[in-house]
Amino acid sequence: MLSFFLQPFHCPPDPLGDCSAQLADTLVHVLRGHKHRSKFRFQKFPDQLILAVRIQFPDVFTVPAGLNTDFYAGQTAFLLAMSRHFCGDGNGAHRDYQLLGGAPSLQARRSHDALSALLKDRLGLACGFDSLNATSVEDWAHANDAEISIVTAQSAVPTARHLQEKYGIPYCFACGLGRCAEEKFLEQVAAHFGLDGSARQDGTYAFVLMQMKNILAVNRPAIVCYADVDRLLALSAVFEELETEVEMICSHENERYMHLLPDDFITRYAPRDVVVISYDRVCRAFPRAVEVDQMGLDFRLQTPLYRPDFGVQGAYLLFEQLSELFF
Repeated sequence: MLSFFLQPFHCPPDPLGDCSAQLADTLVHVLRGHKHRSKFRFQKFPDQLILAVRIQFPDVFTVPAGLNTDFYAGQTAFLLAMSRHFCGDGNGAHRDYQLLGGAPSLQARRSHDALSALLKDRLGLACGFDSLNATSVEDWAHANDAEISIVTAQSAVPTARHLQEKYGIPYCFACGLGRCAEEKFLEQVAAHFGLDGSARQDGTYAFVLMQMKNILAVNRPAIVCYADVDRLLALSAVFEELETEVEMICSHENERYMHLLPDDFITRYAPRDVVVISYDRVCRAFPRAVEVDQMGLDFRLQTPLYRPDFGVQGAYLLFEQLSELFF
């Protein structure tokens, strides 16, 4: 079986435009030479091209992701489509848990790996299916083979609900930033398996948290966070620990936070004296900023060195970056 992805692009409105015609010829050529046509999946292409391909190959299904408008909406549509089309029959529950969600990036995959390591170390649980490490459609056949789904991004909530309704797999949300968020998450997962998830004493974190509170109290910065809904939820957890009010603006449409496009955000906040926590490209427009994510492709050197961007370790990293702005 073969997976086929098309990245977002803008084609001419004319159904006979060069972009659509060339792409249609390419797709038809590939499909004619592949015996598992029904296992192709398309993330984004023009309506005219969808019609042209499906007339010739009615067993091909498409995912109307709308990536040009909202990439987050595309992730949501893609995950749900994969779970609906490729999950096996019945829930064997042969694995402890599975991870659902996250953008297909090296950073997100490393976060999943770190989360799995945390659950193995603290609760002795093993991960089965991981949506970010799925390399073929066959991997999705195991997305109904766990006792519980752990949702690492809001884009995976519809998928988790579908698996719960169809296969009876409950779900919970992964932890945000900070010790409170990490311990609450571990307690919730432990309770599902009847394990001891009691919080561990951590005097070091308490001391570091106190230092960060003092730094913020002295400098009294106006902090604005601009990111996707998952990053904002994680940041809200740690700023609650810090007892610090921050402004949250979302980079895509959602039901929880105010939404602004990147250029609109920069136009509104660049004249103000604020500390911005955001994407790399947005941070370049502000003299005091902390980069916590990338916008688009990351072309920087990728090394095996990694610090988790969630829980206690993620909070330490954020505290270090924030404190450097004031000294």
